Amino acid sequence: MDLCQYPSRNKTRCFKIEAIQIPIVYNKYGDYDPNGLLYVLEDDAQRIQEEAIRRFEMDPPQPYEKVQPLVLRVNLGDTVKVRFRSRLNRRLSIHVQGMDYDVKTSDGTSTGFNPDSTTEKEIWYTWYANTEGVFLFHDMADPRSSEDATNIHGLFGAVIVEPPEATWFHPQTGEEIKSGLMADIYQPGKPAFREYSVFFHDELEILDKDGNPPMDHRTGLPSSTTAISYRSEPMRNRMPLTHDPADSGEDISMSSWVYGDPAPPILRAYVGDPAKIRLIHGGIKETHVFHLHNHQWRLEPKNPLSTIIDSITISPQECYTVT
Repeated sequence: MDLCQYPSRNKTRCFKIEAIQIPIVYNKYGDYDPNGLLYVLEDDAQRIQEEAIRRFEMDPPQPYEKVQPLVLRVNLGDTVKVRFRSRLNRRLSIHVQGMDYDVKTSDGTSTGFNPDSTTEKEIWYTWYANTEGVFLFHDMADPRSSEDATNIHGLFGAVIVEPPEATWFHPQTGEEIKSGLMADIYQPGKPAFREYSVFFHDELEILDKDGNPPMDHRTGLPSSTTAISYRSEPMRNRMPLTHDPADSGEDISMSSWVYGDPAPPILRAYVGDPAKIRLIHGGIKETHVFHLHNHQWRLEPKNPLSTIIDSITISPQECYTVT
């Protein structure tokens, strides 16, 4: 639904967001980014920092479930006001892609002759939720792709614009939530649905539990690591349990029965549950493919004649909804 079909636009939602720097641990094997960056709600910042550091100091370092890309939800027609603060020693910003805003005050960039809407301390942004869907936001004070920049270390998130009057709840506790990767969405007069946010990002600046660059056990060369929603389960950590060639097969190396559930978030549902998967590419370099075994969907969700697909390519800065 577009705003022109929705009669009311008078609600303002305010979010207080802070950028923090912590070691982000990507899996139970202790792979971590010592310079991780993330957006968090201001009320959660201290708790997330303290617990993330406590778990990082374990042997091996362990991930903290609350360290995840920030996902905000609003209703169609809402005005979104964001107070963004940073205590880090660099200029930062929040640039949202696809939502409406005044480019002179809320673009989150320093571009041309427009006023600089990045900050070293605090700034307010105003966005308008005029179209349903999922919209990436990220730092544009430093748009580089290098390891010295912010994107590769995780400084991105998303806004999901839900239907009018929809509400969202924690999928396990049933409590209303302010943010979160997963939610149950209830909307008046229509079936509720489960909503999953899946962030792809590029090759990471990762160290292993001993503080060394990870190595590929087959080649002896440095091993790259890609991630989903600040988690990664590289095959170098799932070595065959025996020398039997059968243990190297996909049914063993990718089995939760053998190695436990993987680090990236698992999309849980009951058979028959309506669901929407929000795909967000937070990286700025590489293209990725989303595929869900034994599931298919329409390329254009609202078009019953659209092509049926079971995988889709998503490029940097793109968002897509599977439904």
